[in-house]
Amino acid sequence: MPNPHNLPRFLAAALRAFSPFTSAISSAMSMFFSNSPLKDGNFEWQGVKKVAAAARDVYALVGSPLSLQVRYPDCDHDFPTEMREKAYKLFDEVLK
Repeated sequence: MPNPHNLPRFLAAALRAFSPFTSAISSAMSMFFSNSPLKDGNFEWQGVKKVAAAARDVYALVGSPLSLQVRYPDCDHDFPTEMREKAYKLFDEVLK
């Protein structure tokens, strides 16, 4: 049985072994921000939404539900000013 203090790391390692969403799960203790425009011609926002839904439970399980931030602006492949400002604010909060 793993040490309870290491359970989030143990859980992330176990989930990495069984999950196709390894990058999101291995980062569950870290802030994750995604700007996923609805009209992006390069990336499908539906895929981001699917992975975010799966990862949201892991973030909640490790006590970091607000560390997963996903935004879906109604625009083309772009990083609108409003989304950039939200991302910068999160980065400032996390990196202090």
